[in-house]
Amino acid sequence: MSRAETALGSISASDFAVWGLGAVNSNLKRAMLAEYLVARALECCSEYHEQWDDFDVRYGRFKVEVKSSGYLTPPFPTVHSNPNPRFDIAKRTEFWSESGGRRVAYDVPKRPADAYVFCYHKAQTAVDYHPFDLGQWSFLAASTALIDTTFEGQKSASWSSLQSVAVECEFPGLRNALDRVLQGVQI
Repeated sequence: MSRAETALGSISASDFAVWGLGAVNSNLKRAMLAEYLVARALECCSEYHEQWDDFDVRYGRFKVEVKSSGYLTPPFPTVHSNPNPRFDIAKRTEFWSESGGRRVAYDVPKRPADAYVFCYHKAQTAVDYHPFDLGQWSFLAASTALIDTTFEGQKSASWSSLQSVAVECEFPGLRNALDRVLQGVQI
């Protein structure tokens, strides 16, 4: 990682990451961590995160959408428990065109990824909230075809309804779970 020298000293990407992300104490930061965890589990972390892609992680030839939630809703101490969170599964109406530098409408609304990974952070008290503890996470993997068939035009789905159709696992088994889900997926 290179450092840039300024009149105030050196600046690096890791310095910015610590300053910008700091504690994972918001839904946005938890979502970014969830995407990173999935990318790490799949061993496909790129040099940087593409913010505007129409999916979150490229896994070989597959596109994976990552959704996250947690039992607790940061920031603390205002804690709202969410034992059965809902996840956004809405079809998308547009995508970011890198070459055109603008949003472009799909001909027909769709879910552009090949599979979804739903990430649920299970810590139930602020004292126990440690998002880097991989044992505090559960994951569900499902093909987009299964999401389309099961939930059709729904815009969201609960953890419990997703559990009935997806492959559930902990972090060490996430890659195998997604591989099982992606068997037979035509792209």
